[in-house]
Amino acid sequence: MKKSSSGYAYIDTETGKWKWTQQIRRKWQTFSYIQRLTRETIANEFLMIGPLVQDLFTKVVVSEKLHNEILHDFIPRWKKAKLKESHFQIDNEQMVNRAITGFLGEAAMETLLGIPVLDRDKGGKLSVKSSYSFKTADLSASGLDIGVKTVEWGKFPVIKRTVRRPQMISFKVGSRTFLVGGYASMKVLRSFQSSMYILDEALRNKRKNDGQLEKVCFYGFHKLVQIRDLDTLRSSYYKKGK
Repeated sequence: MKKSSSGYAYIDTETGKWKWTQQIRRKWQTFSYIQRLTRETIANEFLMIGPLVQDLFTKVVVSEKLHNEILHDFIPRWKKAKLKESHFQIDNEQMVNRAITGFLGEAAMETLLGIPVLDRDKGGKLSVKSSYSFKTADLSASGLDIGVKTVEWGKFPVIKRTVRRPQMISFKVGSRTFLVGGYASMKVLRSFQSSMYILDEALRNKRKNDGQLEKVCFYGFHKLVQIRDLDTLRSSYYKKGK
């Protein structure tokens, strides 16, 4: 039986897919009680799963050309346009950093799936849209009502508490290198969420008109379905449902 370098995963001889060992399953059962742990403990727990991702997450490297197009052409135009929006003026630097991570994450998804994810105009140039126009799914151009959520490695993805669609979860581990964790159904997103591990205090306490929290962190990485190409994503989307 082939095991991962960490010893926490192995290849199932029948399916040929990686699976968790009992040792890591027990660890995740403990990890799932995230609400009971301190933020420092959670950070340590997050970093302890590092050895696993080499085998269980999919590594994607964005091309230097696309990386430079986003950083040196698109982001300056995006930032200039966002200065007109009031919420951007309050938190501009953090929003720029999150935007860079998010758009590069979409670029990584394009690289992995071989489909258009980033918005481009008819001339092929990356287009800047208003924050209020982002209501369609990131993968809608390919007929999939699926979003893309990317964060820096070591942080938990922040999602809307009211889940409206499945998400592809990925992590930025280098300037052009990403680890795609996989597909999270709406059921999984709803089952593994907590607000207390959002780093930004204002965002953590932000509430909707009905008093409900607006944002939460997703932490159910052990429930992600590994995706290596568009076919496996379509299969997961239609087989497992939303």
